[in-house]
Order: sequence, then C-alpha cells, then structure tokens
Amino acid sequence: MADKQHFEAIVGDIGRKLWSIFPADAVEMRFEAQFHEWMQTAGVSQWTRRDGVQGQYAGFGSRPEEVEESIKVDLARMRTLDIFLPRPWNHVTVTLTETAKINFDYAYVDEIDQWPRLHLIGISALEQAEATRDYGIPAADWQHVASEVLKIRRAEYEAARALGDAVIQHAVEQNIKDLQSRIEAAAI
Repeated sequence: MADKQHFEAIVGDIGRKLWSIFPADAVEMRFEAQFHEWMQTAGVSQWTRRDGVQGQYAGFGSRPEEVEESIKVDLARMRTLDIFLPRPWNHVTVTLTETAKINFDYAYVDEIDQWPRLHLIGISALEQAEATRDYGIPAADWQHVASEVLKIRRAEYEAARALGDAVIQHAVEQNIKDLQSRIEAAAI
C-alpha cells in the first residue's frame, strides 16, 4: 500500500475512533499528542459544546483511555510515513467537528524547545515577556533555550545552503531573523 493510502487509512481510523467518543452535545473535539524520546502524551484536550462552553473529562476513570491509547498508536504509525520524513512532526492536534470534518495540525518542536503547557510551538517562538508572564518560564531559561535554538537554526541554514535548497534556506533564514529579533527585544 502506498504512503498516501496508508495515510488515508490511518486518518479514517482516527476519525472513526474519535467519533465513537464524540460527546452528544459537542460541535468540535480536539485531540492533542506529543511524541518525544523521553515521553509520549496523547488524549482529548477539550471539546466545544453547542452553547460555546468548553468541556473536558473530569475525575478519575472518566477518560476513554483505551480509545485515546489506540489513537496514539495510530498517530505514532502516521509519523513513520515517508511523507513526513526526514524530520517527522512531534506535536499534533486533531480536530473533529459534528459534521465529521477532520483536520490535523502538525509541528516539529526541538527537544530543547519543549515546555509543559506549550503545544505546537516551542519556548523560542514566544516573546520572553510572554513566556514568563503566561507560561511561568524563567527569563534565564527562555534566554538559554532561544540561544540554543538559534544555533540549531543557523546549522540548518548552512546545511540547506550547502545542499542548494533555496526553499528551506529562505524559511530557516526568516526563522533566524524572527528569533534574533525576540532575543534582542528581551535584552532591552
């Protein structure tokens, strides 16, 4: 079976599994997963009810853990597909609506750039003040991580330049400029 067919089969399986636990009063459900060398997490993060109120599982034993674990296994399989190489994503949000529309948002966040409560972005994507105020990230930690990620991006830029990959080179160059601006703003 070709990668596209594997991908479509996995998407279908995930959609059916999420639909099996979709709350009757919901209009949308979100499932979030993170895959790291040191940990894997996955589960329904929330759903939105028709009245606009956010719903979550509350209390011990209320989560559909078997379904969540099965979806995590499906997502782990999805990460290995050739379409996600050479660097597979390690964060994903799957959104399912009451009309059975399914959407996947993927991100790759470097291990050093991880922080609890951050999903689909790393520490270095935040302004230092926002990181400290909204996520409790100490300024010194933000500075260290941002500096290390800047080194990683510069190495990626040089690798893309050596390969003659102008598309990657341009994307990484913009990322470097944005990160340098955040680092400089934090120093003021």
